[in-house]
Amino acid sequence: MNKKTLDILSGAAGILLAAAIFMAAALFPQSAARSARYVKFLSCVMGVLCAVLVGSAAFSRRNAEPIRWIKARRPFWLALVATVAYAAAMNWLGFYLSSGLYVIALGWGLGYRRPVSLFLSAAILLLVIWGVFERFLVVPIPRGIWGF
Repeated sequence: MNKKTLDILSGAAGILLAAAIFMAAALFPQSAARSARYVKFLSCVMGVLCAVLVGSAAFSRRNAEPIRWIKARRPFWLALVATVAYAAAMNWLGFYLSSGLYVIALGWGLGYRRPVSLFLSAAILLLVIWGVFERFLVVPIPRGIWGF
């Protein structure tokens, strides 16, 4: 498969997924109307960006080069294993603790060796997520066995 074909197929799949998400957001209960608006907005943005991808790939004149799927195997597998472990740990550790550990461990594993920056970026990310989802959108965040 070449890059042009992959871009067109990925963009088309993204448009279908955005439409499905938009329609599913219409089924949200009235008590989650704010969240539904946010999801609809994000799905519209996703649909537009995927349409741009399809259009730019379809009208591209460049030669379609073949794709090398995984260029760096170790970072790819590390990120995949870390993401699966993150998803598995979320119910046990809770969203905030598992997310903080995920950001720090993945950054360290991918070669970023500045611990202060790793901890600071994880803290800022979690603070932004807390502000947007818990305070602004009032979306429930998974709590761990310790309640945070």
